[in-house]
Amino acid sequence: MPFVTHELLRRGAVEERAYQVNIAKSCLSRSTLVVLPTGMGKTVVAAMVIAETLRHKGGRVLFLAPTKPLVEQHAASLREMLIVDRIAVFTGEVASPEDRELGWRENKIIVSTPQVIKNELKAGRYDLEGVSLIVFDEAHRAVGDYAYVSYDSFGLVAYRMADLIQPLADYQPPGQAAVRASPASTAAAWAAHR
Repeated sequence: MPFVTHELLRRGAVEERAYQVNIAKSCLSRSTLVVLPTGMGKTVVAAMVIAETLRHKGGRVLFLAPTKPLVEQHAASLREMLIVDRIAVFTGEVASPEDRELGWRENKIIVSTPQVIKNELKAGRYDLEGVSLIVFDEAHRAVGDYAYVSYDSFGLVAYRMADLIQPLADYQPPGQAAVRASPASTAAAWAAHR
């Protein structure tokens, strides 16, 4: 199988699968909710979108995942796929607020729990200026009081599941957002939200 070639993707790291390439292209043209079964390459799609966003727009990428193990898993996967100097991991347990503030300034990709980012933004340690892409993993959690839902107070539009199902055309963050979820969880969250 051929591999995706891109100046910010490691050679031989991403197998070229037409459905993933097509989804990535869609994500680059508009905000998108990607729903794929487990193991079908949502993180691979995110890596392709991140690579092209950094190449084309520069800036910083914020990749949000709901738990420390998922944050660490995604950071490790991105390090395997992307040619980027440093990828920072932010969780409440991984770094002090001061270390996160320094990490924010020094890294192009931040993989974090949403609660840490929410708290840091609220404390004024940094802002979202210069963020060109936000990836929300486990988007089905964007209901109730979860940290994904409260981003509106920081200049982002908070989407509940009813909004996520529709195109995110009104969403104008500092760039684009790729919103991701697994189908079974999304369906359960949608049913619970209705």
